Amino acid sequence: MLLVSLVGYFPFADKIPIVGPYARVARLVAFLSFGLVCALVDRRSADGRAEIARLRVDLAFSEMQLSNQLAAAAVKAKLADASAAAAVDAQMKANDYETRLSAHPVGDCGLDDDDISGMQNIRPRRAGAVNRGGADPSRLRRIGEGIFNAVAR
Repeated sequence: MLLVSLVGYFPFADKIPIVGPYARVARLVAFLSFGLVCALVDRRSADGRAEIARLRVDLAFSEMQLSNQLAAAAVKAKLADASAAAAVDAQMKANDYETRLSAHPVGDCGLDDDDISGMQNIRPRRAGAVNRGGADPSRLRRIGEGIFNAVAR
């Protein structure tokens, strides 16, 4: 390309008898070569711009995933705190119930309706839960006393 440009655009090159007839053709070839080089450079820069755009999309997607993971971690921590608080509350209820039961004499069954209700209320029922078996506290007490009396005989 350099040689063609030299022949086509060098001053007085068309006056040299050996290259003179080729000067016009050399100018045309130099002009087309320059256009081809410009097109290739433009294509390369367009590829670079496309790569940059793709990397921007990838970065935005990664940032979105990171923000979603941070939000999920915050929700997980909040649920873990709520679960821990519920576990502490249930443990306190169980400890209170155990303390109340330890106040009863050893040989006596000593369970009353409040004790049975207390056992049922340590873990609250879900809304709309059905009482399976229809066990009411007074019926359970009678059953417990019957078993205790049978064992004591």
